[in-house]
Amino acid sequence: MTAEPSLAELARTAVARARVATVTYPDAGAGPTTLAVSLRCDPAGRPILPTPRPCLRHAPVSVTVTAAPHYATLRLTGVIGEHRAGGDGRAPEYLVALRSLRFTGRGCVRVPLADYYNSAPDPLWRDAPRVLGHLADAHTPELVACARAHGLPDTEWVLPRWLDRYGIELAALTGAGVSRLRLPFPNGPIGSLRDVPMSYRYALTCHCRDAGQPD
Repeated sequence: MTAEPSLAELARTAVARARVATVTYPDAGAGPTTLAVSLRCDPAGRPILPTPRPCLRHAPVSVTVTAAPHYATLRLTGVIGEHRAGGDGRAPEYLVALRSLRFTGRGCVRVPLADYYNSAPDPLWRDAPRVLGHLADAHTPELVACARAHGLPDTEWVLPRWLDRYGIELAALTGAGVSRLRLPFPNGPIGSLRDVPMSYRYALTCHCRDAGQPD
């Protein structure tokens, strides 16, 4: 059984999490133009971007967002497609018709476009930053004990790096260096934190270090 997200799921999650993207497109007479823009997407995961001029429709464009946990960026390439009139005082926007997707960082890994469209962002992506921060702040001793019990007996320290519907990923520091350790959810994958077994749920959802609360 699969115990971690597919490349397509990671790509959809990276796009869902991104609030800013780096966009590169041709600018006649000035060469390629690169700028940072606010990123929105349609339900299929296609970027919706502001562009300076309608004449750029059908021009090639690349959209780059930060990716995790194992890659540096996700690069989406395509062409500037249909025009969408801005509402409520917003500037006009353009839908990017995607042609390819690639992760960069540890090599260059292509994501099949059909798989991307048939996937969805991980259901825990909104909760993950808060949960991982809480685990690092309040539950490091328990995570160290957990890593030691799951095949890394000389673990000295851990950092929770990723949370998804399949489980939690830790970076464990041992005498031999840093190791990657995934702790799958029993009976996973899950659809929300409410589906996490009680043995995990307390640490993931407690508020023992919330502001105003004693340690």
